[in-house]
Amino acid sequence: MKRKLASVALLSLVSGVASAAPCPDVVGTWQITLACVAQDPPPRFGTRLSEGVISAQEGCVFAGMIGDDAWVGALAGDGNRTVHSDFGGAKVVGELSARRGGLFTEMSFTYTFPGDDVAPPTACTGTATRL
Repeated sequence: MKRKLASVALLSLVSGVASAAPCPDVVGTWQITLACVAQDPPPRFGTRLSEGVISAQEGCVFAGMIGDDAWVGALAGDGNRTVHSDFGGAKVVGELSARRGGLFTEMSFTYTFPGDDVAPPTACTGTATRL
């Protein structure tokens, strides 16, 4: 009986791994447009434009740069389309959307930066478009 249960458990594990969705390719250059507010007296609102480059990806994890800051993250969720990442201390959550030629071409962003000795707390929302 134990042997049969172990076989069923192993088969379930293998089936779960085999049916897991592959991670989308996110390597490339992304043009990022964000609407932000920084907590400075008085609060400052504005648009930030930057370029991010994801230069390496293995499975669902990736690495690159946004400007001079390291950009590291992981894909998860439904179809591995949810983007969780960090750059320069900012915690980022986003979602891949819009496909062209089999690749996702847009990514939504929401991020918060708690602030430090140099920059005030900041929050932004926006999009990134694959170039």
